[in-house]
Amino acid sequence: RPVAEWLARLGKAGVPAGKIKAVGEALESEHLRARGAIVTLTHPTAGPMRMVGPPIRLHGTPAEAAAPAPLLGEHTDEILGKLLGYSTEEIARLRASGAV
Repeated sequence: RPVAEWLARLGKAGVPAGKIKAVGEALESEHLRARGAIVTLTHPTAGPMRMVGPPIRLHGTPAEAAAPAPLLGEHTDEILGKLLGYSTEEIARLRASGAV
């Protein structure tokens, strides 16, 4: 069924509802632009990228878009070492074997 029909039915039933926008729709939204919710981050290979910033803003705690999407493998050593406890030598062996 069309979105408009669902919104009408839910509204009639007293259920708060709204259409969830696809990313492309959100980036073109006048409302989000006016609220400053569209941010531009610079990706190391793709260059400037527009994206929807953090949706929740609280007084005294400014929300900021942290970073663009990481490059493939950008955090591999950090994840293997810090999170999974692999040593530098073990990570080197994984790289040499082609596993990483």
